[in-house]
Amino acid sequence: MNYTFQIWPIHNLILEKMVGKTGLQDYFGAMQIPFSDPDFRSGMNVLTDLRQVELEFGYEDARALANQISESPEMTYGKIAVVSTGTLNFGTIRMMGSAVEGKGVFSEYQVFKDYSEARNWLGLPETLELVI
Repeated sequence: MNYTFQIWPIHNLILEKMVGKTGLQDYFGAMQIPFSDPDFRSGMNVLTDLRQVELEFGYEDARALANQISESPEMTYGKIAVVSTGTLNFGTIRMMGSAVEGKGVFSEYQVFKDYSEARNWLGLPETLELVI
């Protein structure tokens, strides 16, 4: 799996993209990378692009990942928008969000099939060029 990210402090945003096959621990490890960036702040919104990723874990793994996330004090976000295509990936990511819901990890969580809808939901201007 290839993971890239950028932090946009002025927009209170972590923009991240994953490409390729990823298992449970690789996914969790990638989520922790932004914490070492000096611009990272707890409570930032997140836009995650998973349109080119093939998840190699299912629902039970997603629940386990949700528990790992909720036990990591750094993982406290505002709104999380995940863009995912493919029925299996989309469903797994939605289930993971449901498993984390109510554990204080995020204020809101939504999975989208359309990148533009995710941007709008986060309140990002259409003129903002989000390229990583």
